[in-house]
Amino acid sequence: MKTTIFGKAFLGMAICCLAWGCSEDEPYIASDNNNNEQKPGEEQNPGGEEIPGEEIMPTDDLVLFDIAFNTDPLTETENIPTNELLEEYNDYLEHSEFERTVTITFSGETAEVIKTSKDVRYTIDGAHVTVNSTAKKVEYIVKGESSNGSLKIYSENKFKLQLEGVNLTNPKGAPINIQCKKRCYFVCNDESVNTLTDATVYNAAPNNEDEKGCIFSEGKIIFSGSGKLQVNGQGKHGISSDDYVRFRAGCNISILTTAGHGVKTNDAIYVNGGVLNLDVKGDGKKGLSTDGELKIEGGRTTIITSGAAIYESDEQDVSGCAAIKCDSIFVMNAGILNLKSTGSGGKGLNVDKSITINGGELNVLTTGGNYVYGDNQTTSTRGIGSGEEMIVNGGTICCYSMANDAIEADGKLTVNSGTIIASGAQAPYKGIHSKQSFAITGGTVISTGGEATNVSETETTQPFITINAERIAVNTWLALENQNGENVCCYQMPRSYQNLNWMISTSELKSGETYQILTDGNTTGGNEWHGYVTGGTYSNGNSLTTSIARP
Repeated sequence: MKTTIFGKAFLGMAICCLAWGCSEDEPYIASDNNNNEQKPGEEQNPGGEEIPGEEIMPTDDLVLFDIAFNTDPLTETENIPTNELLEEYNDYLEHSEFERTVTITFSGETAEVIKTSKDVRYTIDGAHVTVNSTAKKVEYIVKGESSNGSLKIYSENKFKLQLEGVNLTNPKGAPINIQCKKRCYFVCNDESVNTLTDATVYNAAPNNEDEKGCIFSEGKIIFSGSGKLQVNGQGKHGISSDDYVRFRAGCNISILTTAGHGVKTNDAIYVNGGVLNLDVKGDGKKGLSTDGELKIEGGRTTIITSGAAIYESDEQDVSGCAAIKCDSIFVMNAGILNLKSTGSGGKGLNVDKSITINGGELNVLTTGGNYVYGDNQTTSTRGIGSGEEMIVNGGTICCYSMANDAIEADGKLTVNSGTIIASGAQAPYKGIHSKQSFAITGGTVISTGGEATNVSETETTQPFITINAERIAVNTWLALENQNGENVCCYQMPRSYQNLNWMISTSELKSGETYQILTDGNTTGGNEWHGYVTGGTYSNGNSLTTSIARP
């Protein structure tokens, strides 16, 4: 029955024993290994004096659920827009034609270019290729390998860039540099294996050009194709766009960064589908980071950050890693999103404005300690944080935080449907924390923490119960029985609480009725999800307390 709850010993194993496979035989296998041991940060303050930061490590026996990288392809149905008036219509390769071909083949220290258009000019310096194009409807086909090569494209028009088995490293900067403000249709040809690696230190770019990552574009990048793509960002970001990036169904992209963000954009990030695996190891770095909106429409995205928090002298503030950092709105309609942050001050989903979840599966885990710099500058390890209103209209959310609130909204938080399990740390932290009001109108919500989750009785229409109990041990099964002695549900504690505050709301509860909470028993049968069981049998339990369903 238990498919996602592991023993206590898994806590150490999950943090220390998994590793990113970087061998040439299998460059796409990635898993969680915090090679940067969790330790105090040491950053320079604006005056130049070295002041160490401090990670406040939790003392907790939280039983972790598993978040690990998975490159297995997905079978997805993609909805291709047919309305030409929609902005995203032009993002789909199917609506464009490409009549001119430029084939670029890398071979060690040399490269060859074969073209069919006089409006495409190029230069070659060893294996570094620069293209200047005024032509329309151009398709660039790239293949071969070089440990000292690159491709830079200047174009006045949108184009298709198709990789057909490329292994390209640029020891001077970015292996793919797109100096074009138009769309780039970035296609990894089916069954191809492609690897791109940037320099650890970039040479100065000519004419103050931007060159912000292993794959960089001044314009939009639309990723498609089922071939595998490995991006190794050693000096800057993995993928960077001064516009937006879209990932389509079928993509299979793995990104490893040690100095920058996994994906960084100015305008937006859209995940329509595909398989994305991001392993971000730099201190203070993010997995998906955008100054604009971020939407998840499908696919399976897994992000693990393992860097420590840092003090940013320019901002005079501290900054932790985040699996996702979105400066605008975040919307999730479908797909699977797995987020884990293991470093000090690390966050799972960090959104400046609103969060709306309409469907899909969201799993978030933060295992680092809170980070304190100086007297009063702190960054915490929240699982999900919203700067404004957060609305849940469907889907499933499981969110654990080792050292802080699991879910926190600076504005109003409303749950209309879906299933949420939120496990916060010991007091003074909560499973779910809304700084304005928390309303429940439907769905299933379970919140555990050291302090109570406050539910607005004036705005909540679905009954809920709360209990407070001392010394509840990890793995303890709690059961909820109605006045007829019938089992409503069971829940297994994912951690020990010196003082447990448990809030649960389901459609099975009836307002005004008294419910018995049982402990120290066993659960068999039923349907289980992260320790929450419905339809099971609870036996040999003892009465812990009673609670009346409100409102």
